[in-house]
Amino acid sequence: MLKFRRAILGLPVVFFVFFFESSVSAQCGPGKISRTVAGFGSILTENAAFSNGPFVLGAPNGNGANFSSSGQYIVIDLIDTVKAGETYSITWRQYPGQSGTSYLNWSESTDGSTFTVHPSSGIGTTNERYFNTDIVASTDTRYIRIFSNSTYDLSIDAISYSTVKCFSNPCGAGYTPRLISGTGYYTEQSFVSNPGNANYVPDGSGATFNSGSDRIVLSLQYAIPAGQTYNIIWRPTENNAQMRIRESQDGSSWTPVKFSSSSASSSVFLIHAETAGTDARFIEIIGANNSDFLLDGITFSAISCDPDAPDLDVDGNFEFCASPVSIAEGLTITDAADQIISSAYVMIGSGYVSSQDRLTFTTAYGITGNFNSNYGVLYLSGEATTSQYQSVLRSVVYNNISGSPTTGPRQIIFSLERYNPDTDHYYRYISNTGISWSNARIQADRTHLFGLQGYLVTVTSDSENDFLLYQMSGNTWIGGSDFFTNESDWYWMTGPEAGTMFWQGEEGGTPFGYANWNPGVEPNNYNGTDEVFAHIYASGSSNAGTWNDESANYSGSGYYVEFGDMPGDPEIDIRGTVSVNVVTGVPVNPAISGPVTVCPNATGQVYSTASVPGHNYFWEVSGGTISGGQGTNSITVNWGATNPGTVKVTESVGGACSVTTPDYSVFIGDIINPTITCPADVLNVPADAGQCYATGVALGSPTTADNCGVATVTNNAPAQFPVG
Repeated sequence: MLKFRRAILGLPVVFFVFFFESSVSAQCGPGKISRTVAGFGSILTENAAFSNGPFVLGAPNGNGANFSSSGQYIVIDLIDTVKAGETYSITWRQYPGQSGTSYLNWSESTDGSTFTVHPSSGIGTTNERYFNTDIVASTDTRYIRIFSNSTYDLSIDAISYSTVKCFSNPCGAGYTPRLISGTGYYTEQSFVSNPGNANYVPDGSGATFNSGSDRIVLSLQYAIPAGQTYNIIWRPTENNAQMRIRESQDGSSWTPVKFSSSSASSSVFLIHAETAGTDARFIEIIGANNSDFLLDGITFSAISCDPDAPDLDVDGNFEFCASPVSIAEGLTITDAADQIISSAYVMIGSGYVSSQDRLTFTTAYGITGNFNSNYGVLYLSGEATTSQYQSVLRSVVYNNISGSPTTGPRQIIFSLERYNPDTDHYYRYISNTGISWSNARIQADRTHLFGLQGYLVTVTSDSENDFLLYQMSGNTWIGGSDFFTNESDWYWMTGPEAGTMFWQGEEGGTPFGYANWNPGVEPNNYNGTDEVFAHIYASGSSNAGTWNDESANYSGSGYYVEFGDMPGDPEIDIRGTVSVNVVTGVPVNPAISGPVTVCPNATGQVYSTASVPGHNYFWEVSGGTISGGQGTNSITVNWGATNPGTVKVTESVGGACSVTTPDYSVFIGDIINPTITCPADVLNVPADAGQCYATGVALGSPTTADNCGVATVTNNAPAQFPVG
């Protein structure tokens, strides 16, 4: 079924929508474009909290900075500036066990030194579960100071925001300027302590560098175009600390080393803004001069110039008659830019029989692939142009490996992203061991597919749930949560379904839509832990496909991004469908046997081909008539006297699979030399046809015999006697 947008009223919090790309009406000036960016508090510039000050950084995860008495405070740098009238959100709670009301106080600043107390400061709560308070900025705000003026404890988990930024438009005609935002995660490292601390949204931790041989490579979700900037969040831990920086498009060819400025030891993290010297998909950070520093992460918001989406077209109806059949020779991908893509899918949809149906292709251009028989998916991967993918997709062949296949049609879908016909949406699985739900949500929201806005997947049917099991390498995050709502009120937080309740209660609770919790067990807040985010158990586990709730700091193995039905999505056409009708598993291969020479007017001559149950036979004869057997594998023919004759047969199955033999030629006539027989009293061997010779004996009349009958030859020649 199709997935539709839903709305709900009376929700206890305002849902924070993270990463869009849609343009807004900001005054950016000539040559500039506006885009909405979003993020989280990334740097703690002052820390006078009771405990865990850095826990306020990054995405909400259930861990917070704690305040216990008046005068305690922290200052958070958002990196971006939220303009007056725009919104940011504070995730907070009363620290458990308090008897009175805890109060949230905060002030705002543009420069980090002069702060203005917000008019709404002093909000009270007795809620001991984290929740969001949405705030309209009273002034342009990059720094937020949160402070306590009471003895009732509270905890601050995160600050999230969205704001309009102005960018230069580097794109020419035919290209769409698209916002790309993101962070990095490490793919390789040498001698770096705690390299995972450099992953995703900066959170005040940091990977440790203490020698010139320490290095780490961070992979970015998108390539930062050459000439645009990115931020390296780092903290020198000794004087004159430096970083060496290199960039790469492919992770193998690197730009020359660039050095950051030397910096004195710092008690807080700093921002190093770097301009990309190439289209940078990978950033390498290397120690320099044995100086010590911490690397907390890389963040970027840039403009990518994207060509129009490719247009994929393929159709056709084919029959499988026991022989592999090419099904996409006419496939086209129309793409003026011939852009580089990294994958394509061919999926057998309705009618699929996992033990029988197979898809193969011819490897080329570095494009490799494999067919997953459990799910009927041929997955092609490798960076190549759309024209090269067109060539490879044209080589796809359908085969059925059963001698007695399940007959009927198979729907086969070609697409440039995995497509689900039940929802009319696209899906992308991202394997990422160690990622939290909050970071998965951010990464999904920052993903796009030829202009379609991505979001952490929502699941609304059994068929969609089963569809997701393909590719999952471990427990996989989905977009459901009760973290931002009342305990055990489960809502979809993402996509068109954002704000839709689908479950209330723990195990044995009440469904308000589709849910697939592990029956009788989930959701359960196991061992008293506040488990607030939903994931799917991977295929291969005993609970495969069912859902579990997990805590905010649980590390998953990956997440699914879904595309479809988001506001502002363009119309794209990156898929096409063909149909293969499976008719028979026995080859249709008639071969005639029978006499190749016959006498004129011969009767009762039998011609046949192999008999295959369920196959049909139609015979055609010239030079004679069929006296019996039409419609079977064997006929009887009465021939005439005119040479030559022909026989052919058409073998078919259900009118779909049909093969006609070439003409089987039959010679009608006498082609054997006769045998001449002289009278019994003639002793000599006949000298020539029609004459017998004897000494002193009158010549008799010989007879001749051959395959077409016996005749008497009249001897009209005079008797001859040998010269003695």
